[in-house]
Amino acid sequence: MMRSLHPGGLDLTKKAADHIGLVAGMRVLDIGCGDGATMRFLAEAYGADVRGTDVVAGTAAYIRQAGEMGLWRRIEAGSIPWEAVSFDAVFLECVLSLTDLPEYMLCEAARVLKTDGHLVISDLCAVRRRQTALVFDGCVGFATLEDWLTSRHFVICQSSDESERLVQMLADVIFSGGTLEAFLHAEEHRLDGCILQRSAGNAACGYRLLIARKTAETSLGGQFS
Repeated sequence: MMRSLHPGGLDLTKKAADHIGLVAGMRVLDIGCGDGATMRFLAEAYGADVRGTDVVAGTAAYIRQAGEMGLWRRIEAGSIPWEAVSFDAVFLECVLSLTDLPEYMLCEAARVLKTDGHLVISDLCAVRRRQTALVFDGCVGFATLEDWLTSRHFVICQSSDESERLVQMLADVIFSGGTLEAFLHAEEHRLDGCILQRSAGNAACGYRLLIARKTAETSLGGQFS
């Protein structure tokens, strides 16, 4: 099994999948899927019908095969290349903190999500301060994110502090026998490196998991069902 490039790895992905009651046949979209670790895990462990999208194609054979089968598509001009109201769950793992247009990305995720479908977001978070921006200084303002979602009639199902998983990721690097500097410069760990570099240099940085359910009343400017 390939390694998932976010704090908590596939264990945190499993926690979210179990919480939303993911079962075989449910359609799932992984935004920012990288080399497809989450895609493959959800397909193999749950029997989910999984699709993936990212700004660049991953180099893993799994992603190449997914692209050939039409299960992977490239994000073009920030837009998610999938039909509206077509997924039971949308995963964004370490995505919002890396995008220049987090609100637009959320709108796109909501657009492709079915009513009663779940939005799963895990990311770096700001701690000991409340920020009004969705993303600031490489961290997601989860209080602001929850306000954004509830004001658009999403229901918050879970919001949990997963900062210990970020600490564990840092510890794993140290005890692996290498150095943090070498890890940050390794091409195969480019996403982990980005996360670790931001978190290591920011004492007010943690990690959170948020799950929200789309309702029949959910509306983003009258644009989405």
